[in-house]
Amino acid sequence: MNIVEVEGVYVWIEYEVSAAIERSEQMQVFRNILEPLGLVYSGSGCALGTGWCDIDFDVPVGTDLHAIRDALDVDLGFAFVAKPGYLSED
Repeated sequence: MNIVEVEGVYVWIEYEVSAAIERSEQMQVFRNILEPLGLVYSGSGCALGTGWCDIDFDVPVGTDLHAIRDALDVDLGFAFVAKPGYLSED
């Protein structure tokens, strides 16, 4: 397992579950967009009955944050919201 030093921030993406696309395919779309930028997949989940799921990525040190924003400025055919956050020091 490779250890990646993270910036202390992450990207949390909420997305609407689509009837036309499998959830695993929706997750893979985000991985295909963000992993080439160096982001590290850190988890995902769904709130049952809401129609929305989430996927999270840690941001490694030195990642161009503007590149993340630009990469997510795309129409994927389903609704999503990307939110930055800060990793806690637990």
